[in-house]
Amino acid sequence: MIRIVLADTNMEYLQRLEMVLAEYKDLAISIYSDKAALENALRSKKIDILLFGSSIYEGQVTLSKETLAIMLYDAEEEVPESLISFKKVNKYQRIGNMYQQIMYEYSEYAKNKGVVIGGNKTQAIAFYSPVGGSGKTTLALATALKLAAEGKKTFFLSFEDAPSDGCVLPSNNDKGMSEIAAAMYSNVDYSIKIQGLLQQKGENLFYLKHFDSPNDIYELTGEERSKIIEIIENTKLFDVIVVDMGSSMKADELRIFDLVESIVLVERNTTIANGKLELFLAQAHIVNSCIDKMVRVVNFHMGSGSGVNSEIPVIGMINASQNPESAGFIEWLANQSVMNFALQLVK
Repeated sequence: MIRIVLADTNMEYLQRLEMVLAEYKDLAISIYSDKAALENALRSKKIDILLFGSSIYEGQVTLSKETLAIMLYDAEEEVPESLISFKKVNKYQRIGNMYQQIMYEYSEYAKNKGVVIGGNKTQAIAFYSPVGGSGKTTLALATALKLAAEGKKTFFLSFEDAPSDGCVLPSNNDKGMSEIAAAMYSNVDYSIKIQGLLQQKGENLFYLKHFDSPNDIYELTGEERSKIIEIIENTKLFDVIVVDMGSSMKADELRIFDLVESIVLVERNTTIANGKLELFLAQAHIVNSCIDKMVRVVNFHMGSGSGVNSEIPVIGMINASQNPESAGFIEWLANQSVMNFALQLVK
């Protein structure tokens, strides 16, 4: 639990701020509108974050090294000289955005503090196909939506170099997966850092802005791809991570197989697609080590079923065709009974 103090002489503003921030269960909130009471609290209480207006605090009390001070900045007011070097957030903005900024700053500040948020045991599920156009991303997104609707806190992670998940999960943040990758070997608290960047769809589906450039993905080693998944798992914020893999057969990209609990091979019954899948399945050094956690879903089957002979079980058959309005189609598909295979993936 993060102890945050909200301080400003405007009590009405403080109460509005407190009401919204109270929805975030990782915060223990105290408010102060009286300068003397705040100064006493700063001297006597353990405080993780002080979020303050310059009307009540100008640096008159030296803060503990454990306390991050962030000024509520009003563009119409002059910043006192004593506060020029302090972190700042815009006082008059959407409070959800303010929360993200605060948590992002705190993740950088809270190194070595060992703060742990959440407590869920996380399971990772990877969607893979060596075939472009198999509908892999569509089924991964529909699965994430399905699990979220079932009450599972679900994180969607894409390693596609040219992602198409933005039709369902649009980004309204300028920072995301590239920041996590860049900080991979830094001493930061990822539970806090990820919460500061986190975006949300509905009550239970979460994601970050995709990597800024395909090069950010190309440069990742197999170990680093696995480490990113481990970082997200270790935050203990989510029940499930749905991983949308690329279509490459390179060892670095397939290293993800070692870490996840389930691997969904998305199949499309055409001559070319079947040939590519058979070529992949012939790579015994890859498949044999993880065949026990592989399952198949046949997409666009239109009554033809699977065209590949394999001992890997088929757990789903999808005969719906892609709709030009992708977002609406994916959300519709998530609610169909053909997606019930998704529930079998969660152990």
